[in-house]
Amino acid sequence: QKENCHLTVLARSFEGYQNLMALSTKGFLEGYYYDPRIDKKLLAEHAKGLIVLSGCLNSEVSRLLSQGEEAKARQVAGWHQEVFGKDAYFMEVQSHGLPEQPKVTEGTLGIARAIGAPVVGTNDSHYLEPAHARAHEVLLCIQTSTTVRDPNRWRFASDQFSLKSAEEMRQVFKDLPEAYRNTLAVAERCNLELEFGKIHLPD
Repeated sequence: QKENCHLTVLARSFEGYQNLMALSTKGFLEGYYYDPRIDKKLLAEHAKGLIVLSGCLNSEVSRLLSQGEEAKARQVAGWHQEVFGKDAYFMEVQSHGLPEQPKVTEGTLGIARAIGAPVVGTNDSHYLEPAHARAHEVLLCIQTSTTVRDPNRWRFASDQFSLKSAEEMRQVFKDLPEAYRNTLAVAERCNLELEFGKIHLPD
């Protein structure tokens, strides 16, 4: 996969936090091209202490599934599972009312069953409330030097990219309860409060 792809990477320990900061720093200082970027080799070198989710529609797994490349998508997921461990790699599913999502979700669930990976439900959030969707469109126009009157401007395909509540997420994944439950399970594993308490910063 030569195109840049998205991946959800979380720190589950202080070592993971240090690795995540290293990846972010190298992405900005050494891999920056319009956006900070890292490659798989660097990701594997800093894998300890991290939890990884397979990603949104712009992830490598999802793009391959969208293209009908199920076998390749499974290989990619298997690589991540091997690098991060079976307890730290989750197949990620989302639902924003986009026409391509059902096919990707079906493929993602198939891979999860095949490699024995847990499924986690997430929401791609770009603004706080549904009412902010219009303001977000305007900001995208500013970012891309276009106007709202431009029919060819870049826009999100739905208005479901707000920050959803726990009850809203429960409804989104009412037919996939393990995805909803695993969202909380992942969050509970990313608690660094005790370890941060051991850090002594200089005056």
